[in-house]
Amino acid sequence: MSYEISGKQITLTRGDTFVGRFPMAVDGKEYTLEDGDKCFFGVKADPDDENPIILKRLSDDYVLELQPNDTKGMDFGKYWYDTYITFADGRTLTYITEARLIIGKESHT
Repeated sequence: MSYEISGKQITLTRGDTFVGRFPMAVDGKEYTLEDGDKCFFGVKADPDDENPIILKRLSDDYVLELQPNDTKGMDFGKYWYDTYITFADGRTLTYITEARLIIGKESHT
């Protein structure tokens, strides 16, 4: 396996494909995205950075797919990520915060 998920930490080999599911729960039940709702995954080197290094939209069933080019140019090390929903009415809710993405070294060429 080229990645590992432990709690809110993802360890991923740089340049590998990642597929993971990040659902949001409300009152113990998974929230179903409604028409116009959009869910995102954002990565920054520092939480105070203005722009994310990676910003990907999750599928309607909360699946995130990172392709090799998404991380291929990143430095090895620790990053911050979060996931959030922008609702059709314009509200935003971040539901996974202060989570870590660790980009590890690849040994292939």
